[in-house]
Amino acid sequence: MAALRAARRSGWKMGAAALVIGAVMVVLSGDFVALHCVLLAAAALAGGRAAGAAAVAYDPASVLPAGSSGGMLAALGFALPFMAASLYRWATLNEVNVPARIAALSPRELAQMAQFNIQPGLEYFAAGEWSYVFGYLLAALLFGWLVGMVGGTMAHR
Repeated sequence: MAALRAARRSGWKMGAAALVIGAVMVVLSGDFVALHCVLLAAAALAGGRAAGAAAVAYDPASVLPAGSSGGMLAALGFALPFMAASLYRWATLNEVNVPARIAALSPRELAQMAQFNIQPGLEYFAAGEWSYVFGYLLAALLFGWLVGMVGGTMAHR
């Protein structure tokens, strides 16, 4: 129990730091999803390593579960600002700003949409924002779990 408490405390600290970094990244690079995924994995690794290092002092056998919980907390902290930004864009989406979003699409994207008979409109962009919300959530949970265990293992060494 002491190892779990120490790991969670470390995971929450790393999650708070990742939340601040994620908020900065939303402002600076809101459209670079591949970069966000790499940094999400890095946050999960750091969270898993910190939680594993905190837990190894109490119970060396608990580094994998500690690393996964710390990694998930850090990854969720990093992903939360992106999820909030997508929810904000969804909440403020209306018929007035849809033409601006269509104009922001590249000619290649528009050609692919026409090829598959997709009509970009309010429903299309609303569904896209919800897919980002759940995509970031699932990526945070998956990367946090897997990469956090790697971080916990690294802390054990």
